[in-house]
Amino acid sequence: MLRSALVGAVALAALAGCATPATDAAPATSEAQHAHEHGHAHGQIDSDTGEVITSEPVATLDADARTSAEATADQAMRAYARPTLDAQTWWTELSALMTQQARQDYQYVQPSAIPANAITGPAALTDDTSAYVVHVDVPTNAGIYTVILTRQDGASSWLVARITPPMPEA
Repeated sequence: MLRSALVGAVALAALAGCATPATDAAPATSEAQHAHEHGHAHGQIDSDTGEVITSEPVATLDADARTSAEATADQAMRAYARPTLDAQTWWTELSALMTQQARQDYQYVQPSAIPANAITGPAALTDDTSAYVVHVDVPTNAGIYTVILTRQDGASSWLVARITPPMPEA
């Protein structure tokens, strides 16, 4: 009997040594959870990716969005079609209407190389298959330019992604 008790005590001691002690450490949190808990992010956190999901308005191409797109294209072409303006002023005014990628693409354009210098008619939306990207034709004294505009969501302003000059006549 003493032998059974001794074997049981040794086994109990061995098992107790294998157990991990309880700690008071808090469980690790993801960076997104930490940001969310501390007010650095807004919205829900995607459990798969950890990204913060925000609720931005969905873009629609209603009458206001169409009018806004045409007005933005007109404003962009009025800023663009000024070949006699000094390059710094031209760029400062035009770049404010462009996407980041367009700014990189157009930063070395010389305004003196632009053949158009007057807008000759109203801007007209020509491709409206997306509520996020539209094509707007703007007539000038050098032909019809196509301005491609984009926006992030329904609350964002239209920005110029590309200004395409008229096709040369054959």
